[in-house]
Amino acid sequence: MEGCGRRLRDDPSYKALQEHYQTVGSKIHMRKLFEEDEKRFEKFSLSLATSDGELLLDYSKNIVTEETMKLLFDLVGVLCSILSPFCCIFSCVQYAAIIFTGYNIED
Repeated sequence: MEGCGRRLRDDPSYKALQEHYQTVGSKIHMRKLFEEDEKRFEKFSLSLATSDGELLLDYSKNIVTEETMKLLFDLVGVLCSILSPFCCIFSCVQYAAIIFTGYNIED
């Protein structure tokens, strides 16, 4: 199975994020991020319409930069590739459970 035996900490994406934190992230100050970028809120927030109303996801008040977000998304891609076989198995089990439940309901 692809992904089995892989450690996330050994991946270059993880190491790049760790290096980014050590060289940049640990020295960032929130106030300075807002002072340097007037559009920070627009760049790092997202509004979603839901059946219960609007949901605001605001990352602007996190100590992140555009580079940080890029590195995080790179890491998420790696994580998905590692977990993909497990997610596939889970989906198959879920699908089988739905079919089984459907058959039981019809009986």
